[in-house]
Amino acid sequence: MTLPANVLPNLTANATSFDLNLVRLLVAVFETGSVSKAALRLGITQPSISYGLGRLRRAVGDPLFVRSAGVMTPSPVAEQLYRQFREALTAVESAIEGSGSFDSRTSHRNFRVAMSDVGAICLVPPLLAHLRLAAPEVTLEIVEVPVKDLMDDMARGKLDAAVGNLPLLHASARSEMLFSERYVCLLSSTHPRVAGNLSQEQFLAERHVVVASPFSIHQNVEEALAERGVRRRAAVRIPHFTSLPAIIASSDLLVTLPSTLGDVFSRGFAGLRCVEMPVALPKFEIRLLWHARQQSNPSHLWLRQMLVKALAKVGSGDLPAG
Repeated sequence: MTLPANVLPNLTANATSFDLNLVRLLVAVFETGSVSKAALRLGITQPSISYGLGRLRRAVGDPLFVRSAGVMTPSPVAEQLYRQFREALTAVESAIEGSGSFDSRTSHRNFRVAMSDVGAICLVPPLLAHLRLAAPEVTLEIVEVPVKDLMDDMARGKLDAAVGNLPLLHASARSEMLFSERYVCLLSSTHPRVAGNLSQEQFLAERHVVVASPFSIHQNVEEALAERGVRRRAAVRIPHFTSLPAIIASSDLLVTLPSTLGDVFSRGFAGLRCVEMPVALPKFEIRLLWHARQQSNPSHLWLRQMLVKALAKVGSGDLPAG
């Protein structure tokens, strides 16, 4: 896609004096939607971001971003510049990183990894524990990206990797299995009708919290249950797993969720316990995915090895007591 005709002369006229750091600045503001977050990513001050945006606006003759409800909303020109700037920046970064080695102990590299909120809750703590020792200055930026956009974002260099239950991407991405998972039920430890194990009759009779998010495919549980002739009675549908402890502990509702997350919730919050599913559902794989273009990149190779090492011991285990 080409830029508007009135932008090209401005860029051409300023090309000899154009600061390539402004490319990184526009990309950071576009991707974070925030001056403060862009400053954190780039390791500079917010006034420096504002000053750089001013220079860019003068160079292209366009406002580029308008602040709306606390978010920097890009103009059509900014959207087109971003596509070309991101492609160019990714090519430059790949060329530089691919020509040398990567020292995690001294690197200040920022890695962007896509995960759902389940991943953030369960996987970030062991990752940070590993990074604290192996790469003290490396920054890990966890982002939620709709599943449909993951491959495109990794191809453009907007993302370094993705972690999750993403079978639809296995054919188009490089991947490595981290661990196997299964589903369990989370409920109040004082549930008035379920004192011990959960029978299929109870599962069908009780009402449920259903979590459906564009950032994960755990809503496929509904399809798997339907294939087995089981339909849950939904009391509420929510977009994230993070609010579940408060909802479940204060109600008689059930929720079906990955066992690792159930373990985190039942151990970390009073009044919650996990039980095995009364309906046999297939296990699923949590995999690390990346784009083929990053296969030999030293920093990406280190990232993949670090993720595998830090997360290999995570996964289904025995249900906690209680």
